[in-house]
Amino acid sequence: MQHMNITDILLLQKERQLRVVFADGKKFNFSHEYLRVFSPSAEVRAHDGTMHWPKNKTAVNIEAIEPIGLYAVKLYFDDGHHSGIYTFDYFYELMQNFSANWQRYQTAVAS
Repeated sequence: MQHMNITDILLLQKERQLRVVFADGKKFNFSHEYLRVFSPSAEVRAHDGTMHWPKNKTAVNIEAIEPIGLYAVKLYFDDGHHSGIYTFDYFYELMQNFSANWQRYQTAVAS
């Protein structure tokens, strides 16, 4: 996949969403819950590729966003989680795979 640039990131606190606008014109509103449960951190994504799904994150909020160079951001969640580095490419992947990702998560936490 080619490197994807982001032209704007807007924190929508009231809606618990993060709006990301990509250089190709696509934009997506990510729920804070979706970003939290799909954190790229080792706490959530094990080295063998398995997911350790955090539960009960429907009310989680992003408190702050820290730029990491020109390629990523660190999100600070109000549950204390802040170890994931969200690259712009990862945001794009999360947008493209939203339906499948969300279904996988919903199935996993329901069982």
